[in-house]
Amino acid sequence: MRKTGKDMSFTMLKNTHAILLLVILTLACNQKSQLEKTTKASYDFSLTRTASFTQLSLDSVTSNVSKFLTYYDDGKNASGYLFSVNTFMNELQIYDLENQVLLNSIPVEMNGERGVGTFKAVHVADFENILLFPDIDNVVYIIDTAGTKFQKIEYDQPADYRNAVISSNFFAASPHYTKDKLVVKTLYQANYRTISNKELSRKHIAYTIDLKTGDTEMMPHYFPNDYFRGGMKHYEFSAVHSSDGAVYSFFGDHHLYYSKAIDQPLQKTDAKSKYLKRELEKFPADGGGAARGRYFSNSGHYGNLIHDSYRKVYYRFCYPALEIQDVKALRSNIQFPVKFSVMILDEDLNIIGETLFDKNSELVPQNAFVGKKGLYISVNHPESALNQESKFSFDLLSLKRIANK
Repeated sequence: MRKTGKDMSFTMLKNTHAILLLVILTLACNQKSQLEKTTKASYDFSLTRTASFTQLSLDSVTSNVSKFLTYYDDGKNASGYLFSVNTFMNELQIYDLENQVLLNSIPVEMNGERGVGTFKAVHVADFENILLFPDIDNVVYIIDTAGTKFQKIEYDQPADYRNAVISSNFFAASPHYTKDKLVVKTLYQANYRTISNKELSRKHIAYTIDLKTGDTEMMPHYFPNDYFRGGMKHYEFSAVHSSDGAVYSFFGDHHLYYSKAIDQPLQKTDAKSKYLKRELEKFPADGGGAARGRYFSNSGHYGNLIHDSYRKVYYRFCYPALEIQDVKALRSNIQFPVKFSVMILDEDLNIIGETLFDKNSELVPQNAFVGKKGLYISVNHPESALNQESKFSFDLLSLKRIANK
């Protein structure tokens, strides 16, 4: 039936009202969304040095800057435990952080039936299951604090790849351990100066070890597909593996690469430090030793990525570009940087803060770990008045929420 002019006018009026209602609802939602964004963005987080100070007495053959540190919380000790590898004595030291004392020192045999050679790293599942990782062998050893357990697990090291890489100092890499499986970082063994960007993007950065059979399986985690595009950059990276997935931070890449499940392919998200330039310096492949030394010490780059499960954040250590020329100062700056920052990211890898530590901070970021009470960073810096050769000394940093101006 044909509509009259009156009917058509009524229909148009209804449509107009519907459109107006939709616009009003959309604007209201947008305003609410914008309000939520503004409210969220009006707050920031920072790391603040607290009055708490930890000092752990050392013997005469233990350096006050450890080659490997890891934290363990048994749920009973108020502050938890700090494990340190003494590479000179080839022993594992366990410190009680609450009482600030050496609790136990476990010598690790190099030869014989219980020999492991020299070991570089440790992962503490609990006091009955402590995993030791040797320097070069494709073996995992499991011991306990009582000295009764000794289990040796050989695994099939993937061709052209390193044995399990577990580290805590410059490019922290934590494994994910279950009763039968171990997920670890690895590095492709090649001359990185001759590899193309396309080739690099096909190289894995992690694999799993079956602790029952010794079988290994490459993870679907690869170098970024544009990491060498435009020139070489240092290939190292930090890795966090957990039951919630994996997160990787590369030396010369503003992005973070992550998977929501440990065995899923990686995605990427921008996580640029405000103290680093957008265009990061390329490795001087044609330069001499001095040029390479300046690159590692002076160029802007990223270091450790550490997960704080207590406060549900990540800490990403960043090193702004410098202009150091003196060779001795260049070498010192690698181990004892004059300036660095720590980015704070939530568990969705959104940046929620960044704290700069300049030359007056006199901290040693390579000896940093997360504990129940906060982020601990060593003060055993050569220029620090707090530095004592006979003690592990740490400042405790607290995560604080602050209002932006």
